[in-house]
Amino acid sequence: MCVWSRLLSGLLIQGVLQQTQDRFQHMSDQIIRRIDDMTKRIDDLEKNISEVMAQNQIEQQQP
Repeated sequence: MCVWSRLLSGLLIQGVLQQTQDRFQHMSDQIIRRIDDMTKRIDDLEKNISEVMAQNQIEQQQP
């Protein structure tokens, strides 16, 4: 195999590896963003449930 062929093969492999790494990073960023969104939704839901439970206790204590 000549030097140019090896160089070209190496560059192609590097390009494919870089594309794979970029895609993986993009997917990882999307997953983290979705987890953050879900965490916020869960926190909001827990807050709303706590407020409803507190309001329910107040209503039960009233004569």
